[in-house]
Amino acid sequence: MTDFAGMGLEVTPNRRTLRAKLAGETRLACGADGELTTPWRIVLIGDLNMLINSGIIGDVSAAPDPGLFPLSVRGCGEGNGCGADWVRPGRALWSWLADNGPVSFDNMKCFSKWAGELGFEYNLVDAGWSNWEGQGRDSWDMIRELVDYSAPLGVKIWVWKAYPDDRGVDGIQTPERLQAFLKKCRETGVAGVKIDYFYDESQQVVRFYEDALKEAAKYQLMVDFHGADKPTGLNRTFPNELTREGIRGLEIRGPWATHNTILPFTRYLAGPADFTPVTFSPKRLSETSWCHQVATAVIFTSPFLCYGVDPEQLLANPACDMVKSIPAVWDETIVLPGSEIGQMALFARRKGDVWFVAGICNSAAGAQAAVDLTFLGDGGYRCDMLSDDPASQQALKQHTSETTRAGGLSVGLNVGGGFVARLTPVK
Repeated sequence: MTDFAGMGLEVTPNRRTLRAKLAGETRLACGADGELTTPWRIVLIGDLNMLINSGIIGDVSAAPDPGLFPLSVRGCGEGNGCGADWVRPGRALWSWLADNGPVSFDNMKCFSKWAGELGFEYNLVDAGWSNWEGQGRDSWDMIRELVDYSAPLGVKIWVWKAYPDDRGVDGIQTPERLQAFLKKCRETGVAGVKIDYFYDESQQVVRFYEDALKEAAKYQLMVDFHGADKPTGLNRTFPNELTREGIRGLEIRGPWATHNTILPFTRYLAGPADFTPVTFSPKRLSETSWCHQVATAVIFTSPFLCYGVDPEQLLANPACDMVKSIPAVWDETIVLPGSEIGQMALFARRKGDVWFVAGICNSAAGAQAAVDLTFLGDGGYRCDMLSDDPASQQALKQHTSETTRAGGLSVGLNVGGGFVARLTPVK
């Protein structure tokens, strides 16, 4: 979709059919031959594994401009080549949902420290940093200091920015403002930008996505569109778009379990989503278990994997080792038998020679997951497992064993529960 309004579907009055509805007017100039270019319309039909592994939405989008992305392949996972060595998927901490202090300069240094302890690549500094000041320094000087502080910890900084004017701070709706903002990000060593508050998919907003990604690529900046519409394959043309929201994510309150078993087979077919997974906070867990939450980090795809968890809670949680090992991108994904939309999502995902198997079930009943391991290679595997504690959603069981591709897993899930198994070859 290029220079066109986004499309949704609405139910007709007879409630038997759907019809297309564009987000406002679309105005195009005819080419010299009188032709107009309209978006592709795609219907996917297949079993769940075929749907998950279809690349057609990216395939019908234009290839990256080699002038902006000179390397033809860099693994963003499952055919989504990144095309430049500065496009680096990774995991991020994010204070907004963590309920662990404000978006202040000192607290963001704490979050960079915690990100380093977790081995996460990024710290996302959200709304509020534009008002930092102190000792004769403006907010950009303090961002530069945060970048310098974070670098020895192995952590890079992303910053948030509103598309419209927001609480007295200028937005970046115009080309001049956009370029000035991105230039400052580059000068201060920022790695990526989270642009927020779009709220519609009008032709004007769709144009901005492409303009922003093109300008960001010139400054070698990665992008997360938040408060945004559904993806349409633009991340193939501009691999510096790592993720976008367009999803009912963890910022909204639950219930979660049934919703989470639907998303992998609906919204995620369109592309990565900034769900901001994982919480251990009782007020956000709703009806889900700790294991359900951890499993969403495996099942939900986002090359910029921004966690909503309080890092101090994560560091103290028995799931910490597992979470630290979950990658942001994958080399292979298999939807396993037993998956059913709205009932259970059961995935096997490989990074290198390590497999993760994760499952989540809905809020109607518990479940028993039976996993055939014939997708494994030859030889033995160490299996590290997190599973639900039947006595409490805010607890879990850990188990380590050895298995082979001839073996299998049988795991009980609580109502709204889940599990994660990490299968590592035994050398």
